[in-house]
Amino acid sequence: MTCHYKEHDDVIIIFGGVQLDNQYPIILANLKERTWNGMQLNCSLEIPIPLLHGHSSHLIMKENGLKEHEKDELLIIGGGGNCFSFGTHFNINPMFITCN
Repeated sequence: MTCHYKEHDDVIIIFGGVQLDNQYPIILANLKERTWNGMQLNCSLEIPIPLLHGHSSHLIMKENGLKEHEKDELLIIGGGGNCFSFGTHFNINPMFITCN
C-alpha cells in the first residue's frame, strides 16, 4: 500500500494493499470535508490485472499552470506476490492513473 498527499486539494490518496474483497483499491480521503470515496481500477484486457501490493508509486503533480486537460497522475511500478495455491505473479507493466 502506498499513500500520497495532494496539498492543493487537501486529499490523501491511498492505493493498493491486501484487501479481503478488493472492492476499493483506491481511496481518496478529503481532509477538509472529512469524507472518503472508494474507487475501482478500470483495466483493459490488453494488460493483466495488477496485484496491488508490494509496489512503489510516485505522485506526478502538474504545476501551477494546470490546464483543464492536464491532471495529476500516479505512477505505479512493480508489485505482485506469491501464492502457494496459484503461483507467482509480478506486475510487468508500469501503470499511470489519472487523478481527477
